Amino acid sequence: MTNTSDGITEPQDQFRLLFELAPIGMAMTTLDGRFLRVNQAFAVLLGYTTDELVGKTCADVIHPDDRDGCHAAMRGLRENTKGPVEIDNRYARNDGQLVNPITRVAVGRTASGEPSHFILQVVDIAGHKRLEEPISGLSLIAHDLNNLLTAILGYSDVLLLRLGHENDLSVDVVNIKKAGENAASLTRRLVEICRGQPSHPAALDLGDASVVRPTGAGTETILVVEDEPLLLTLAVTTLEEQGYTVLQATNGEDALRVCEERADQTIDLLITDVVMPEMDGTVLAQRLGELRPDIKTLYVSGYTRDNIATTGAFNARSSFLSKPFSLTDLSAKVREVLDMKP
Repeated sequence: MTNTSDGITEPQDQFRLLFELAPIGMAMTTLDGRFLRVNQAFAVLLGYTTDELVGKTCADVIHPDDRDGCHAAMRGLRENTKGPVEIDNRYARNDGQLVNPITRVAVGRTASGEPSHFILQVVDIAGHKRLEEPISGLSLIAHDLNNLLTAILGYSDVLLLRLGHENDLSVDVVNIKKAGENAASLTRRLVEICRGQPSHPAALDLGDASVVRPTGAGTETILVVEDEPLLLTLAVTTLEEQGYTVLQATNGEDALRVCEERADQTIDLLITDVVMPEMDGTVLAQRLGELRPDIKTLYVSGYTRDNIATTGAFNARSSFLSKPFSLTDLSAKVREVLDMKP
């Protein structure tokens, strides 16, 4: 992996990581449907290894009755600029069983607009609907998935800003970001269904996905507490670029130590994950509030605000940001909380 002088990996390496670590199945094919690259989630869904799938064609794994529809959709994508499109494909797993995930196909294009390859995004929502875990167990799964999706969406934004819109890879990164947004929507729907709540899926915006670099002229000091390293680095980097002084900690005890070491320094805002080992974010906020009565708090969590509200954590100096979120969401919310009048 290639590193730049500031320690950040090159865009090509970042794209590869986003593709490989996506929590939903992803595949890149030639224009005639031959797999060039697949991620682990896609391979697991079909019961193959990634190496076994590379070189095969879509026709090798799609049910014979669905092949014509798939080929027609791909031809349509090559001939116009619209997309992605959703296809109802049944796949034959390596063990002979059939799976029927949601499949979205997008066309990758060169800088001149010529089609060059396809990207498939595959979500096995049917498998999730069959889960019979308690709601609490599903909430834990949703929480962990939302952490992953926050990293995918956030680093997609970072990568798009580094690539620029004229780079051929930017189209693929946009499609990865859209896949993450789609997965976030599906996660919300699954939790609603299992709670017996009516599911009202929001329309997915598959149009322009331009990323505007978050701007700001922050002068305040912010303490970020997050036990997931990818998310901690993402938040710290984003806020530092906007001029804030950023302190960081990986857990509650570490955060208290950071504050003790800077007893004479003002800390204007605590940004904390809610669910962490040993000491959760609500307890941390309470203890810091006793030591620093003027500090404001922004809770971030893969759980819903309703889950957190039952703890009595919210007050006039606190707010909430649900995972997954974009860099723009984070920047705007931080400014909003800092500007709140107690």
